[in-house]
Amino acid sequence: MIAEKLKEHLKICNGKAIDILIILLIGLLVLIWFNGNFIISTEDFVFTTGPVHNFLRSFYMWDLSDGLGFRNSQILTAPIYSGIVAFLNIVGGSLSSSEEFLFYINYVLAGLAMYYLVTFTLKGDKGRIAGVVSSFAYMINGFLLIYVLSIPFTKFFYALFPLIIALFVKGVNEKKGLRYAFLVGLVWLLISAAYSNPVNAITLWLVLLSYFLFEVLTNLRDKTKIWYATRFTVYLGLIWGALNSFWLIPELSSINYLYSGQSIAAIGQTDLSAFRLNSASILDIFRLQGFWAFNRSFQGDAYYPYAPIYSTTLFIFLSFLIPILAFLPILVKPRNKYILFFTILAVFGLFMIKGSYSPFGQINDWIFSNIPFSRAIREPFKVFGPLLALSYAFLIGTAVSIIYSFIRKEVKK
Repeated sequence: MIAEKLKEHLKICNGKAIDILIILLIGLLVLIWFNGNFIISTEDFVFTTGPVHNFLRSFYMWDLSDGLGFRNSQILTAPIYSGIVAFLNIVGGSLSSSEEFLFYINYVLAGLAMYYLVTFTLKGDKGRIAGVVSSFAYMINGFLLIYVLSIPFTKFFYALFPLIIALFVKGVNEKKGLRYAFLVGLVWLLISAAYSNPVNAITLWLVLLSYFLFEVLTNLRDKTKIWYATRFTVYLGLIWGALNSFWLIPELSSINYLYSGQSIAAIGQTDLSAFRLNSASILDIFRLQGFWAFNRSFQGDAYYPYAPIYSTTLFIFLSFLIPILAFLPILVKPRNKYILFFTILAVFGLFMIKGSYSPFGQINDWIFSNIPFSRAIREPFKVFGPLLALSYAFLIGTAVSIIYSFIRKEVKK
């Protein structure tokens, strides 16, 4: 009996080792994105050409990078990320090789984190199959292609997003206590650089608190489980606040300015007009598309030269397989709590990203116009895109494992 269990355990471990190797090999895809010794530096957050200086700069709220300086509390979030880049430079890494390494690590971490989330929630061979497919879907999708890869800080957030959710789910389900909450808080600290845009913190906490509420509502008769889930969530919230206080306190002192709309008004645009510009049609969002600049150009130069490929009839047809697979599991296994949760999360993400577009666009317009600090979600594709990409990846992997199981049963008949 013991020998059989040991043999089964070794088989599972060997299988997971192969899965991890596949993810590591997929990660090598990033190497073709680089050309010679050039670096990728784009949008608001550039890849620094002075790593050590940038690391030291992240310890001061007064930023001397422009004129006589200006108050910049957002830079205080960066020491961990900037420290890694500075370390790579100190040990002799070139700028290009350092960036390639960071791209690869983040890309692989995204796949491994997704694999852990899926295999933790879906056990056995079905979990393994779903895990590999979900990892692939999370590492290669429209949202990541358009947005995540262009901002260095965001890659850490996107990479560890599934891992933090998985650790939280484990903490709630297995009645973990203070020590485990502290461990989760330390892992979470690694993505602090992403909070140069505080909305990233809102996105992650939204998912975690949604899962907490989901657990409460599905266990109303189990007071003990609700108590442990509440205790763990409170522990994690307090620990997260304490560990992130080095940027959180200064950031809170600036929050009124950051989300008052002053900066956007200075360029002649209202928050509502920005919100409407960054909204997307439901048909585009279903396919993880919808970024306003994707099919546009400036003075004849396309923002995304490869965009026309995504507008071909064949690609549009194939891209609708994404939502079909994503919503298949809820039709087949509606009582599986993880399938139900991530389906609800996907629907919520779709509704929020569509913004001012129909259906019910006026509801989102009202929310944006009347809820305090709503400026934080003036770019719904960027705010809720990670949530939708993660939900889709989980559900698509699950769908493929369901189809695989069905085919396997039919073949054995």
